[in-house]
Amino acid sequence: SLAFHPSGRFAYVAHGLDNSVKIFEIDGATGALKLPTVASLATGARPESVTVDPDGQFLYTTNRFGGSVSAFSIHDTTSALTANDPADSPKIVTLPGSPPNAATLSCTHCSAAT
Repeated sequence: SLAFHPSGRFAYVAHGLDNSVKIFEIDGATGALKLPTVASLATGARPESVTVDPDGQFLYTTNRFGGSVSAFSIHDTTSALTANDPADSPKIVTLPGSPPNAATLSCTHCSAAT
């Protein structure tokens, strides 16, 4: 999966083989991709999808093995990712259904009522 930062300066790729998000800088003149100093960050097991929020402040991956969502803050000038603050610990969200159709996700930025 591929996602672009709203600024158009960075691209993020979910890399399931090594459980990471790869970060690329996009050259504005040529469109060429280059790896910045910090080129990847660990995610949960087997990330399949990556998305950036519309304001470009957060990046999320859905992780196939483990049924989790990884959440990161995006540094506004370097594109560097930082795992969310431990104080903002993940909450467990159970999706409707009966086993084996039920799913449990860990989710950051979920309200207590979710």
